[in-house]
Amino acid sequence: ISTRDWSSDVCSSDLEDMLIEDVATVDRYYKDRGYVDVRVDRRIELSNDQREAKIVFVVSEGRQYRLRDIVIKGEGGQAPRVMTVEQVGNLAVIQRGDPFQRNLIDKTKAAIEQAYQVMGYIDVRVADNWVRVGEAPEVDLLLQIREGTAFVTGLVDVQGNYVTRDKVIRRLVRFQPGRPMDGREIKNTEKRLERSQLFREPRVTPQAPDPEDPSTRNVLVDIKEKQTGSVNFGVGAGTIWITVENRAGVASFFGFGYPADPPYVKSLIVTLGANAIDSSRNFAVSNWCVGGDSNSSSPFVLSTVL
Repeated sequence: ISTRDWSSDVCSSDLEDMLIEDVATVDRYYKDRGYVDVRVDRRIELSNDQREAKIVFVVSEGRQYRLRDIVIKGEGGQAPRVMTVEQVGNLAVIQRGDPFQRNLIDKTKAAIEQAYQVMGYIDVRVADNWVRVGEAPEVDLLLQIREGTAFVTGLVDVQGNYVTRDKVIRRLVRFQPGRPMDGREIKNTEKRLERSQLFREPRVTPQAPDPEDPSTRNVLVDIKEKQTGSVNFGVGAGTIWITVENRAGVASFFGFGYPADPPYVKSLIVTLGANAIDSSRNFAVSNWCVGGDSNSSSPFVLSTVL
């Protein structure tokens, strides 16, 4: 509950709103654990001098209900078309005799939806309801499956990358053109792009079906690139120095997007001579380089005769 000791900073209207929210939270807590008959209320008790108030939450738990059976229906009240009732039932996380818990029901719905999504049914939805059975503390779980249509992956388009190369992004996208569109990859791809630290607010959106081939849908990957580092230039007597600082720990300055080992500041010192430019780097190369062996872990000097 969010209600705490009263203070002068809390007005009566805010306190009332918190109490209403707290009553709903306690009610949901019990119902999520199978106490479907729970009743929750609150009352305010004032002290004799009217200077203090005590908030009392009154809970009537009732009986804890258990699952008696799972009833599975497809669209129109018919049996599912893609999988049999037995196959869908085997995916259920909640089992007969278990407490009627909300988290187990949600896991069951997610398992069923993922089984359809891997076959290309990206629009599948599973709704749930329940009914009491007689006088015993038992309920039947009703699962209504809207299967939708299976789709094949078409083209995968990437937009929003002005620095990072397409191939860097496509390494994190697992959709395969010509294969069933795996609906799980919509969220999984967004998570991988987010974890790369190169992008923010990635969005993966299946497009409308192709009019010429209604079973095919293209995929749009929309990203926003992060500012992962900075490049500073300076000029001294006969020397130009460049300092490259990577804040995110990823080498995305040149669009490669390879991981590096933070924290570090990389410096490139260019000394101007009469006939040559000697470029030396005073840091160890880690998975990427401007010029040289990307597998090397030791400093190196690159000289070019003009």
